[in-house]
This record gives sequence, structure tokens and C-alpha cells, in this order.
Amino acid sequence: MNLAIVIPAFNSATTIGETLSSLQNITSGWDSVSNVLVCDDASSDNTVQAVESAPFNRCRLTLLKHPNNKGEAACYQTMIQSFPQNVDWFLILHSDDLALDCFLDRNLRILSYCDSQVAAVSSNYYVLNGTTETLAHSPAEDRIVFRGGASDEITHTAAAGCWWHISGSLINKFLWQQFGGRDPSLPQVGDWDLMLRW
Repeated sequence: MNLAIVIPAFNSATTIGETLSSLQNITSGWDSVSNVLVCDDASSDNTVQAVESAPFNRCRLTLLKHPNNKGEAACYQTMIQSFPQNVDWFLILHSDDLALDCFLDRNLRILSYCDSQVAAVSSNYYVLNGTTETLAHSPAEDRIVFRGGASDEITHTAAAGCWWHISGSLINKFLWQQFGGRDPSLPQVGDWDLMLRW
């Protein structure tokens, strides 16, 4: 199974280098990654230069550029249209995320549980608070949970008081495309909109 990693970026010059460095530092799982794609959404800072100067050689790194600002949803569309044909799943990182060393191995293990009806698997994430890092979910859980059906997912999300955490998610490319991806006209609730359509 081949994966791609996608990173939408806008005015990310101060963080994108660390994001790419965190990927570079991952020691295993690269045999299943076809490429890393960054889409610069017409940044007005040095985001493009930061990506071009980042030392990254784990796989092919592709930098795509929008001539004008189109929003995050359009970045996903641009990157997904640039996938090699053999990519079936992709991982989303944001340009201020740091990937842990287990990022690829963990997601590849999760992928081994997935069939073609799994649209996305959302991961836990860390919150930086001064000098400490804490898991965003409390109590912390380290287990894989599949909830089948939209009503189960909506009920859980309402009860847990959280949202689908798109950054760090493992996404089924075919279902993303079948259901139209993120809606650019809904920039603040586009993840909810897609989840409801799924």
C-alpha cells in the first residue's frame, strides 16, 4: 500500500522547516511512502524558500504553488490531483506539526486494519503548553477504535466534545474524492461537512 503525505502551507516560513525536519528524522516506514507534497497557498513570507532549502531526502518532496491564495481546501485538491496513480491513502500534516518517530509505522499498522469502507482515521495529538506537552484527549488513550456509521460517529463527537482532528489523519483517497473532499466555501467547518457527507 502506497501512501503520500500532504502539507498545506500558508505563511509558514517559521515552522515548515521543523515540520519537514521531523519527517526527515523518522527512521522507518518510508518504503510505503511515494512522496511528500507541500502546497504553498501564495504565501507572502519565505515559505517557498524554507521548503526549498529544507534538507529532506527520505522520498520525493514535491512543492506545488498557488499563484493566489485559494484556501486550505484548494491546497488538498491541488496535492491530491498530483498523486502518483499508485497512491491509495494519504496522511495530512499541517505546516506547524511535528511528526513523531512512530508516525509512519503507527499509521501503517492502522492501515492494515482498514478496508475500502474506512474513510479516515483521526489520531491523537499533543498540545504545547509552555515547556510541557500534554495529550489533547483526557484521559489519554492509545488504542485503535473504529465506529461504523455516521450516527455513531456524530454521537461520539457530540458526547466527547471534540472534533475530527484532520491534522495527522489517515485518509482514504478514493472516498475523499467520491464525496468531494473539503468544501472551499466552508473554510471553518469544512471538516465537519466532509465527515457528515461520508
